[in-house]
Amino acid sequence: MIDDVTLFGLKVLRQVAATGSFAAAASELGYTQSAVSRQMAALEAAVGEQLFERERRGVRLTPAAEIVLSGATRALAELETTGQQLAGLRDRAAGRW
Repeated sequence: MIDDVTLFGLKVLRQVAATGSFAAAASELGYTQSAVSRQMAALEAAVGEQLFERERRGVRLTPAAEIVLSGATRALAELETTGQQLAGLRDRAAGRW
């Protein structure tokens, strides 16, 4: 279940939440709407919950999606910090302070 969640799926969820639609998220991420839809279907399957209410002009996050988004936001921020720390290590090793 939750082990099948991908980082890419979490990034797509974050973008869908920010834009309110699969189409807008796809456009901003540089993917097709069908690719975003597939990612969100896979994420729903992985967490075992419906994450979106489909509306005329996009989607609305369900309470389950809000929980997943909260965890995803923290996890993605932590990974970004980790990447910055690793870049700092590489810079120091190369003599760039």
